[in-house]
Amino acid sequence: MFNGSDAPQHRTDSPANTKNPLSQAQGFVGQHIIAELYGVDPALLDDEAFITEAFKTSISMGGAVLCDISSKRFSPSGVTLLALLAESHASCHTYPEQGSMFVDVFTCGDCNPRAIYEHIVERFKPTQVTLKEFGRGKNSDAAVLSDVHSRSESTSAPMAIRETLGEGVDRIWQIEEVISEAQTDYQNIVIGRTAHGIGLFCNNERQSTELSQRIYHEGQFYPAALLADSLERVLVIGSSEGVVSEMAVANGAEEVVHVDIDLDCVRLCASHLPYGYSDEDVTAALQGDGVVKLIVQDGFSYVQRCLENGEKFDIIVMDLPDEQSGSDAQQNRLYDGAFLGMLSDLLTQGGAFITQAGNCSYWRNESLKHAWKRMNGVFETAVFYELDEQDWAWIVGLKSKCADPCAKMKAKLRSLPHAPIFIDSLAIERCTVPPISIRQSI
Repeated sequence: MFNGSDAPQHRTDSPANTKNPLSQAQGFVGQHIIAELYGVDPALLDDEAFITEAFKTSISMGGAVLCDISSKRFSPSGVTLLALLAESHASCHTYPEQGSMFVDVFTCGDCNPRAIYEHIVERFKPTQVTLKEFGRGKNSDAAVLSDVHSRSESTSAPMAIRETLGEGVDRIWQIEEVISEAQTDYQNIVIGRTAHGIGLFCNNERQSTELSQRIYHEGQFYPAALLADSLERVLVIGSSEGVVSEMAVANGAEEVVHVDIDLDCVRLCASHLPYGYSDEDVTAALQGDGVVKLIVQDGFSYVQRCLENGEKFDIIVMDLPDEQSGSDAQQNRLYDGAFLGMLSDLLTQGGAFITQAGNCSYWRNESLKHAWKRMNGVFETAVFYELDEQDWAWIVGLKSKCADPCAKMKAKLRSLPHAPIFIDSLAIERCTVPPISIRQSI
């Protein structure tokens, strides 16, 4: 990070003497970065001078030529800035009241738009970023994305999604074909064809793919099903694809209540994913015409309502985006101890709650350690479960004391109407042992 006297000097090429980047050897091509920054200090987003200086420094760090820069602060808050570059432009619009800002960087010629973007992120220090990066112009082989505020049909063009795994570590997903893209009221959604088959990405995070969705969803459902005394009434919070609901029905559930705040996401999954709900399933579930009933509501509010009405469930499954440490992400309140206590009260005696709880890898297991502590503090018995052949771990909380969870799971496995593919007796013995760093965290 550079500021004050440490900042590099801006290039002083006169714009009048600067060659038009479109006429240079690169031809009619450019690189476009569109980003949304969340969790930014509101004071920074309302500081016109700071924003102007941050963009000037970032543009210089990217090697672009600044021709002119203009900004305006609005009342009661918010700033719009536009920087005219010899190579094209950079701009932003801020929302201090929401701690968010839009950033747009488009350049042609000999400069580095990614460096400009990265230095902007460094200056504003967001807790979460949604990024799209793609080529434009003649013979560009990157996807030109459609308006993210509207649903789109397949672009039949590739794109790349950068998924953050940890500090300084990203995973790049090559999307061979964008089947559908939408910005809902809650998240950005991309459904596309990958080397792992058709997959779902929400806010640049892989949620599921054809290759691995079965093993993930078995981990999300079966450990709780094997530990609960009964499986008659199941509550599913999140899990837009609908696979968990299908597993519950296949194993004899008499009622499955699926609560999801984002109906658009559920419908997109049903229309475009080759697993989970069909369009007809969603329509029937919304009407309550069957075992599965789809409720479009915030999970927190729905649980409160159920407690007020005295309702009970034998199994509760929570399948949400990861908990975001140090962030005000909406899903975080559904991971804290107070909400877990509400879920415990919602269970029948002998009931089971299961949540996706994070990753076991030593360098990215902080959320798992926090979840393990909370679950042990709220439930009478907490059981760890990790299927080796995928990325995530789960924790089951029981509304009862269980001296030997492993033995109970193995015994019930033999009586299930619909046996899992990736779970057997040996897997249960292996996968219920938490890693040493998780065991030592409490």
